[in-house]
Amino acid sequence: MFTLPPAGTLGSVGRNSLIGPDFMTLDLALLKNVRLQGSTSLQLRAEIFNLTNRPNFGQPKPERLQSGPQMRRRHDQPDSG
Repeated sequence: MFTLPPAGTLGSVGRNSLIGPDFMTLDLALLKNVRLQGSTSLQLRAEIFNLTNRPNFGQPKPERLQSGPQMRRRHDQPDSG
């Protein structure tokens, strides 16, 4: 759990201390310009998006902060009482 730093300070957690799942996307575009008559040309193009077909799930969010005796909770969690 992380705690809120005092006002006017930056806290002690280092950069990139929360590591989430890898984000990977690979797009591919192949194209060929074909010259027709005179100054006319035609471009043949094939594009593929998300070639790896891999889901990219969300990164950690700073929702796990503790402020005083009460802890912040996510909105999608039901009340415990």
